[in-house]
Amino acid sequence: METGKIVQLLSQTRNIVEKYDRIAEATGERFNIFEITGLETDEVKLHSAFIAELLNPKGSHGLKDRFLKLFLEMLSMQKKAFVNQEMHSEQKLYDNLDNARVSVEKYIGPLEENGYTGGRIDILIEFKNRQKIAIENKIYAIDQKHQLRRYANYAEDINLIDLIYLTLDGKEADINSTCNGINGLKDINPYCISYKTYIVSWLEKCLKESASRPLVRETITQYIYVIKKLTDQNNNDTMNTEIVNTIINHNFIVEAETIYNAWDEIKARIVENLIEGLKKECANSDWEINVERDNKPIGNAGTGFKFSKIEWDYCIYFYFENGDNLWFGIDHKNSDNITEERQNEIREKLKDFPTPGTRSTSDGWIWGAKFTEYNELEWSDVNTEAPQLIKRVLSEIARTIE
Repeated sequence: METGKIVQLLSQTRNIVEKYDRIAEATGERFNIFEITGLETDEVKLHSAFIAELLNPKGSHGLKDRFLKLFLEMLSMQKKAFVNQEMHSEQKLYDNLDNARVSVEKYIGPLEENGYTGGRIDILIEFKNRQKIAIENKIYAIDQKHQLRRYANYAEDINLIDLIYLTLDGKEADINSTCNGINGLKDINPYCISYKTYIVSWLEKCLKESASRPLVRETITQYIYVIKKLTDQNNNDTMNTEIVNTIINHNFIVEAETIYNAWDEIKARIVENLIEGLKKECANSDWEINVERDNKPIGNAGTGFKFSKIEWDYCIYFYFENGDNLWFGIDHKNSDNITEERQNEIREKLKDFPTPGTRSTSDGWIWGAKFTEYNELEWSDVNTEAPQLIKRVLSEIARTIE
């Protein structure tokens, strides 16, 4: 393999990327109202609200039951049959969809102390024949304890024909949410769908239905852009095609594979350089920084770095969920040596923490959040922009807690 061919491939790829960057600038395709308003990761205010509005036959889109019918047809096609198929026919479900009701954050009663009843359902579809479909919507937030079990218990009192678990990648729900296999409880099996494939495919069908309504069509287009960004899909399929054609037509296949195989190591090296820079800046301060790599290159899933001070009983932890997503939060400094009262005090102080991110308590952590600003950086900008982001978060958390 010739090194010169790798350089040639990288040079041609750069030219293609720069060309499509110029096109994006000229067309304004990066202008996205959901990103501008900071809603792109907000489960309730954007994702549940937007999906429910499209599903609602009385929604402001004015297309009645068309989007809902597409959603149900896709669901039926994927599952081949609904849960409890013997209780109804699909055709009956599709009858009179104009009268279906769609609710967001549907209240199902007070949250009981044991956690097995009550709460709110993210999206609830109610049909004229009193049958219902419940959708639990997850972007970045972790599963709440007993959450899906509460919905299943609620389903015993209503005619719930399906419980859908919607996540970015279609993963299965956590056992702490379903409580399957616990205390002899009957297993529940929510149907898992993803934003990456199911929702994007549904939205693209909705685009065709909304061809005569430009405002609806363009808003759905912008929402698809957000979903593809959250699920690491390149919106510019034409650019991808051109890159692929360049690799195939110029026989750069071996070189492309070589670059692909080196990508994880490249990202790890970028993160190593970032941490080395942070260590140098901490050398003359009262900050301590420690790296956890668990025999893996730093930057991979399960690795991270911690900041602390001698007098602290906690540390500020930055943790890689995978090679592209970074979380930050508060963790125990050495062991679980912080009282529950102290943990609750920290969570209370950080409940309105201003740095963007989906706030949630991660397993074993006192408090945690998706580091949205870091995750939005291009890898080429990590070493130049990430240090300032991290230092700002450190100082803001320290000032908030101390």
